[in-house]
Amino acid sequence: PFLAGWRLIGRALAWQTAAEAQTGNFESAIDTALAATRFGFDLTQGDAMTANLGCTIINDAREALLPALPQLSSAQLYRLAQGLKIAAARGPNLVNCARYEARQALVAAQFSYDAARRQDLKVFHERLGAPGDNIAHQLEAFGSNGPALAAFMDKYAREARLMGSIYTKAAAVPASKRAELMPKPRRERGRPWRILSQNFIDTPARVQPSFDRTLARTRMWVIASMLERSRRNGEPFPLDLRKFSEVVRTDPYSGGDFGYQNNGLDYKLYANGDNLTDDAGDTDESGLSPDLTLEKLAPYPVYSSPPPARSKA
Repeated sequence: PFLAGWRLIGRALAWQTAAEAQTGNFESAIDTALAATRFGFDLTQGDAMTANLGCTIINDAREALLPALPQLSSAQLYRLAQGLKIAAARGPNLVNCARYEARQALVAAQFSYDAARRQDLKVFHERLGAPGDNIAHQLEAFGSNGPALAAFMDKYAREARLMGSIYTKAAAVPASKRAELMPKPRRERGRPWRILSQNFIDTPARVQPSFDRTLARTRMWVIASMLERSRRNGEPFPLDLRKFSEVVRTDPYSGGDFGYQNNGLDYKLYANGDNLTDDAGDTDESGLSPDLTLEKLAPYPVYSSPPPARSKA
């Protein structure tokens, strides 16, 4: 019930960030964007739906302020970078989310069993749409056969415990190391409870890619802000990323440093992306594939009139 309100808060913060940045009120825009980023990373520590919303809020805030990056002063760029670094540390991975979803998967087992015993399955139709219809029909088939239903749900619960443990461990390591943690492909014919699994067990796997992209781009934004500060101060770009803390320069995909190249006049900064391969920064217009980069957004126009006075409220 809180998601709608949190979603509205996130949108309001993004809109406010963009409005402040477009009028040149950069100090307030930074404050608002950092508040949204902190809020978003806090939400990533909840369940899968909440974590996905948190990623959306973080990304919206970044896209609202990123076009103003060339107009920020050296001091503002430093403050932004430090604030982003602190915000990202609030949710370094999805371990808490995976643990929560593992518990929820077992709650779903008990709920499904109780609903089937009562033959009161309308909630599945109402809340899950077509997948819910399939679950309800499957549970209805057990009728009054309690032992058969219990055995069926027990097998689902065993899988929930196994996959919950795996997803929790996987959330703590870089994307490149997750494949070795996963079990062999599960045989669909031998898993009649797979519809339950898809809806109640595998949710961390669906939100993990979104979180990886969000965390990578937040960390790259820290680095990009400091590199832009170097440009502003007339300083050469660093030869590598060792001047940044290990946490900031770590690519969530590879577990090593982000890809980085510079020719003295400009630089290239990227993460490996979903294919887990270093493609030397090659990417598409959205900066998503094959390598992941920050979004390429047109700068906000520069206004000659001074920005409105900052409210003391």
